[in-house]
Amino acid sequence: MTVHIGRLMALILSVSSFIIVSCQGKDSLSASSEEGKGKVMLSLYSDIVVKSPRAVSETDDYNFRFVGVGSYGTSQYYKYGDVTWPMDWYFGVFRLQAESCTLEEAEAGYGKLRYEGIGQPFSIINDQIARASVLCTVANFRVAVNFNDKMFMSYKDFKLTVESVLVPVYEENEAGEQVLVSDQMLVRSLDFNTLNKVGYYNLGARQMNLRYTLYVMEDGADEFIEMASGYFSEDGDAAPAYINAGDYITLNVNYMGEVKPTPGIKFVVEGARVPIMDGIEIDDYVEDSVTEDK
Repeated sequence: MTVHIGRLMALILSVSSFIIVSCQGKDSLSASSEEGKGKVMLSLYSDIVVKSPRAVSETDDYNFRFVGVGSYGTSQYYKYGDVTWPMDWYFGVFRLQAESCTLEEAEAGYGKLRYEGIGQPFSIINDQIARASVLCTVANFRVAVNFNDKMFMSYKDFKLTVESVLVPVYEENEAGEQVLVSDQMLVRSLDFNTLNKVGYYNLGARQMNLRYTLYVMEDGADEFIEMASGYFSEDGDAAPAYINAGDYITLNVNYMGEVKPTPGIKFVVEGARVPIMDGIEIDDYVEDSVTEDK
C-alpha cells in the first residue's frame, strides 16, 4: 500500500510540473515576436484597407506591414496587390503602416512623390474579423527649377545645384553659451539644368534647409564657374526656410543683364513654396522663362 501511495504522489507531481511548464510556455508566447509568430498563429481574417489620394488602381503597388503595439512584434513589408484578401495573420495589437514606395525608390535618380501613413491600433482576436485602415499622405517634398530665357541666350551651359541639408543644432552649456553640437549635414544633392528640372527629396532626421549654387559655362570654356549661392527663403526673410513634407518648392533663376555677359552682372534666385494638395501637381510658376514644352 505504501508503494502505491508513493507512485501516486510521484504521478501527481509529474502532472503538476507538466501543467506549470505548459502554462509558462503559453504565457511566454502571448507576447508575439518575429521568432515566435509561427507558434501562435490562429485562424484569423483581416480586412485591410489602404486609402490614398492616388488612383485606386495604384494601391496594389503599396507596401504595408503590421507594427506591433507594446510587446507585439513588427512584420516585414508586403506588397498590397500580392496578398489574397482576406488574409491570415497572428493575434495581437497592431497598427497598419503603408507606403507607396520605399525611401530608396523615392530618391532613385531624380525620384518621385512618396506617400506614407500609419493607422490607429487595432486588435486581432481569434475567430473575429479585424478591420484596419490607414490614410497615406505626401511624405517627401518636390523642387522645380526654372531659368529665364536670357540664361539660354547668354551662356553655353548652366546648372543650379540644390542640396537638402540638416540644420545645425546648438545647445546651451553651463555658462549659458550656445554651443554647436551637430553641424550642418548634406543629405541629398541634385543638379538642375535644361533637361532635369524637377526632383524629389526625403525629409531628414531633424529640420532641413535647401541650399543652392548656380554654375555657368561661358562660350569657349569647358568648365563651370560659380556665380551665385544661397538658401531657399520666403516672404523676404533672409533666414533659410524650414522644409516640410508635402512642400512644392519652385526656384526661379533670373539673369538680369545684357545678352552678352559683362563683369558685375548679378543673378537673382527667387523661391516660392506651395503645399502639394492631395498629390495633385500644381503647374510651375513661370515668368519670362523657357518651359519644357518650348
